[in-house]
Formats: sequence, structure tokens, C-alpha cells
Amino acid sequence: MRDNWKGWMPAGVPVVLACATIVASADTLPATPSAIGAAWVRAIVASPGFAHTAFAVAVAQDAGCSSDCVHLWATHDGGATWGRAAAQGWGQNMPTVVSDHAGNDVLVAAAQAGVQESDDGGASWRTVGPPGFPTASPLFAGDDLLAVVGGGSSDYVLQHGSRRDVPGAHGAMTESGFAVSPTYPDAGGFAPVLIAGARQAGNTVIPMVATCTADFNCGSPVQVGPAGAYTFPVVLSFSSDYRDDGTVFAQTPSAIYKSSNGGKSFGPVTVGQPGAVSSATPALAVATDYRERGPARAWAALMQAFRPASPTAPPGATPIPPAQEYTAGGIMATSDGGGSWHALGSPGHFDKGALAVAATTTGRLFAAYAEDPAHAGLLCSADGGATWAAACPAMASDRAASGAVRASPGIASACNSVSCAKASNAPAGTTPGAGAAPSHSGGNAGGLPAGGVGAALAPHGGASASPGVVVAVPLAVVAAGGWWWLRRRRTVGGDRR
Repeated sequence: MRDNWKGWMPAGVPVVLACATIVASADTLPATPSAIGAAWVRAIVASPGFAHTAFAVAVAQDAGCSSDCVHLWATHDGGATWGRAAAQGWGQNMPTVVSDHAGNDVLVAAAQAGVQESDDGGASWRTVGPPGFPTASPLFAGDDLLAVVGGGSSDYVLQHGSRRDVPGAHGAMTESGFAVSPTYPDAGGFAPVLIAGARQAGNTVIPMVATCTADFNCGSPVQVGPAGAYTFPVVLSFSSDYRDDGTVFAQTPSAIYKSSNGGKSFGPVTVGQPGAVSSATPALAVATDYRERGPARAWAALMQAFRPASPTAPPGATPIPPAQEYTAGGIMATSDGGGSWHALGSPGHFDKGALAVAATTTGRLFAAYAEDPAHAGLLCSADGGATWAAACPAMASDRAASGAVRASPGIASACNSVSCAKASNAPAGTTPGAGAAPSHSGGNAGGLPAGGVGAALAPHGGASASPGVVVAVPLAVVAAGGWWWLRRRRTVGGDRR
């Protein structure tokens, strides 16, 4: 699978985002409210133990950057301050965060060399298994289980230091990752494991999901939604009460779907305004306490493109100035399981589109916005999305207080959008955050993941998103202000899009 972001500005100057270069001078970028400076956020991931460790990470590409653009950021105080990790050996792919048996945070990600792991806040990484897209069991602290969709090899499970091959989808589709249910291996009458993927259909891709047994032996996949050019990867998020309600959400780059029968079938979830010429849903976060009987809370990052209204516009379409095309969107919230949605932080920076969202176990939210190529960043809300700022009030980490977490030598001095500009004592090889010019030393040109294009497509390196700790990548056609446009091209089964 291959991917490629492209953009066009008014004069036809090419702009490449996410996997390459944004053509703009870092010296002339205006100030942008953001925890990490002006940056296009690919992913935000909060620890399942956030209430105790106050830990979260974000993957972002610096705006106005021409080299060494993609960075891993970390907060150890709940979003009050962020530091850029040295990320030595990191393959620049989307991580997930799990809690080990001692309550410490461990990062896991895919890479070209193999599945990677970091236990020092992302400062250094080591290979722990063959190449593939890993998904951690929600009960990782007890079962130590990583389920991996093999990258060119068989699917396998890593557990307690040993590896065993598993059947997976038996080649029935191009797999993007497993999803392990919250009470695995006991899921009541529902499948304890799901697997997501896609099939090629001419010039389009069909998103697929299959149910699996506890030993990762999967049946025939079912179609999640209609075929399209922007339907892969599929990211699955379970209800915390999945064993009883069978609820699982499937988020694709262009739509959200929901199953109430444990993944046997899916129906569409309507998000956003009617009349859009295209819509992107780059992220979905399901609350850690989500239950169909309530509370049934979730948050979606949304971007939509609109063209001028016409006499044939459908009833209820948003009026649009006659000569203007623009984007809308935002962080959309639901409290009834997706039946209705409302925008958070509006009016505000999210109104032209959101790139990512993550919900923590404390109710604190992180989200990313994109107003134009030079104005994008990461914000935090400590009041459920009513207000947003570059920094949230500091949280204490009981892991740090007990000495369970050692200081990460590869993380720059912690800073926020105000203090970063004043930081001057960052360790060698690291860079302060907002207000600092991007580093241009070494790295892949434009931040192209060393793990290759395929690895970058799976949020968290797999198809499962831990409840409430969910983020993805913007993958669909987007318009903005009538003057720039994005497109991602990819291949499934070797056929380029």
C-alpha cells in the first residue's frame, strides 16, 4: 500500500503534506495557538493510565518544514507542557500507548524493520518482533498480548516473550489490523476479536471487517460501507460494554459506521452538514466508559468541502457565498451513540476542519486543527470541549512521584506555546516546541516514514483503537478557503490511487 499527500496553492505551487513538504518559510509563519507550534498533527494518543501517568503523545509534521519534519511529542503533565522526543530508532509511524504490569507507559508502533517498542516516553525504540501492524490487548497489563497483522509475512501474536503464528483473515482481504475486545477472550455471545481490511474493486476500495475467534482465526469479511477512493484503513473502536451491547464503531478516512451485533454488519453514522462535495473523518474517539445504555459519548474529527449553492442544492444545504469554496468541520461530539452531533469549540480554530482527536480517561480532550497550510496545531480542553487552549492545567503523575518513571534524556525541556519560545537549554539533538524553528538536520526528506508508505496508513499501527484513546490520519479530499486542496493517493494490492 502506497500513500502520497499533494496540494495545490493559488499559483499552482505544489504543497505536500503529512508525508512530505509544506512549501512555506518557517521564518515568516505567523504565531499559531498550539501546544507544539505550527504543525500538522497526524496522531494523538493518550495513555490508558492517563489519570495516573498524565502521559500522551502526538505525531506531527512541522508547518513550513523542508527536512526532518515529522516528530514525536510527549506530555507527562496532562498537556500543560510538551517536549519533543529524541525518538532514536523510531520509524515515524503512529504509536499506541499501553500500560504494563507495573503501570508504566509503553509505546508500540510499526516500522520497516519490525514492530517497535519504547519504555522511556519515546526517547529510544527497539525492535520486538517481525514487521507488521501491532494491536495491543486492552488487558495488556495482565496478558502482555500484541496481535500483529504481518507485513508480507504471516499474522502473529507476541505474548510473554514468545511469538506464535495465527491464521488471521486467510488472505481474504488486504489486512490493516486486528481489534481485541475489552474483555478478551470472553466477549459473551460476540466475537472476541475482529480484523479490518479492504478489497480492491476496480478503481475503488471496499472497506471490510471480519469476526475472529479468540485464537485469531477469522471468518469471511463483510462490507462495512460503499466502495470508494478514500475508504482505507478501517479503525475499530469498541464499547466498554461490548460484551453486553455488541457495539463497535468503524472509522474510515471518509465516513463512520456502527455495528450493534459484534461486527457482523455495519450501518452508516451521519456526521456533519448536508450538501458537502466531500467529507473526511480522520479520527474517532470513543469514551472509555461508552455504553449504549449511557453514557454513549464519542468525538469525531471532521473536514468537509463545500461548493457554491445552486438552485438544485438539496434542502437544508448550508448557504455558501456564490464565488467561494471553503471547508467546514470541527470536533463533533455525540452523547447518544452517534444519533446526533454538535460542534465543540465553535466558533474557533476547528471551524475550518479538524485533523485528530483523543479522549482521556479523565475526560480531558486533545484535538488538532488545520485552518490553512501555515495555521495548524494541537489544543487541549479540560472542560469537556467547552473551551480550548494550547495548554491545560498541569496534572501530577503518581508514576513520576513514586520514581517509577525515569527522566527521558531524549525529550527536550518541557514547554508550551508561551514558554517554548523562551526555551534555550534543550538537550543536544532535541528541539523546543512552539516558537522554535524546525530542525533541518538529517532525517528523511519531508519526513517520509522510514517504515515505508504502507506502515503509515494504520493509526496506532493497527485497526484497533483503545477506548477513549483514539486518533487517525487525515486521508481524504479536502478543500480550504477556496485556495488549497489536498489529496492522498494510495495503493491496495499494488494498484495505485
